[in-house]
Amino acid sequence: MNTAVVLFVYNRPEHTKAVLNGLEKNKLQKLYVFCDGLKKQEDFDKVEKTKNIVRNIDWCEVEFFENNKNLGLAQSVINGVSSIFKKEYDSIIVLEDDCVPNGNFLEFMNNSLAYYKDIPEVMHVSGFGLPIKKYTQADTYLTPYPCSWGWGTWKEVWQGCNFEQFDNYTKLLNDKHLKKEFDYPGAAFSEFLQMQLDGKVNSWLIRWYYYIFQNKGKCVWSYK
Repeated sequence: MNTAVVLFVYNRPEHTKAVLNGLEKNKLQKLYVFCDGLKKQEDFDKVEKTKNIVRNIDWCEVEFFENNKNLGLAQSVINGVSSIFKKEYDSIIVLEDDCVPNGNFLEFMNNSLAYYKDIPEVMHVSGFGLPIKKYTQADTYLTPYPCSWGWGTWKEVWQGCNFEQFDNYTKLLNDKHLKKEFDYPGAAFSEFLQMQLDGKVNSWLIRWYYYIFQNKGKCVWSYK
């Protein structure tokens, strides 16, 4: 399967360096990097240091995209992932600049994306695993909730997502039964969706979770 590996960075050079050190151990051939535009002038030095770290990668091919204006993380991720899928990739693996991958991260992600690709209800693969008791013999388990700490999905799943379903978000929050289902992972999720509607946060993840919930989707997690 043709899978892109993408990293989103901004103004954390030391974090970015740690993530790249982890990725180097995964022996990938090509990396796409998106750096958001400057939000505050006081961030200039850190943003430039981060960009220089990316420009000096010599252990794989890099395609580097620099935004001229600050989009914020939510729009950066939505726009960036969408643009990568226009390059005819079948699936994508995404990291942000605070997620340091182990040496087998890409192996797990690639294997999972290949294994679950023809199961429509599986819509997301999480690279992070919660420290929970293992109840099954399998290496993975499924939950309704996606994790953003190293994740992947497929082109047809991502392209089906409308990140602007504001009327539907409101309907869910006003329906106590739907809201209870939505809060399966915890009551903070409907609160987070309300904050999105109120303009107090701008999150791609809570809207991605709504889309998965809307389609009765499942997300792969690793026990380890």
